[in-house]
Amino acid sequence: MKLKEYVFRNDNWDVYSLQTFRETMRIYHLDELSFLVNAILVKYPDPNKLTTILAENVWRYLCKLP
Repeated sequence: MKLKEYVFRNDNWDVYSLQTFRETMRIYHLDELSFLVNAILVKYPDPNKLTTILAENVWRYLCKLP
């Protein structure tokens, strides 16, 4: 699956890659979701340092996890 490959190879969690992740969350197994969410949290451990738009997207996407 090319979308999975794109998301797993991504280390630049920006608005676009987070949107892709959000739109494809249903195709991942729980262990894959856990790995990706941890990668996002490592990149953005302090939401106060994010731009407002990016912060809203990060937390909105994480809140949609099953």
